[in-house]
Amino acid sequence: MNRSGRTAPLPTTPVSRPPILVGDGLVVEHRDRTGAVAVYDFRTLPVEDALRRSLARLFAAR
Repeated sequence: MNRSGRTAPLPTTPVSRPPILVGDGLVVEHRDRTGAVAVYDFRTLPVEDALRRSLARLFAAR
């Protein structure tokens, strides 16, 4: 609702978010409302590749 109590109009252009998983799927980028970017690199974890990918996907989903 807007300030006058009426239903606010919906946006006319589609809203799209940038991808969270970047590159090879082992780097996660989170953006906050101000546009600041935090980068989390799962390539450096000392575990198998399948586990790194799984952890990156789970982290990106949060």
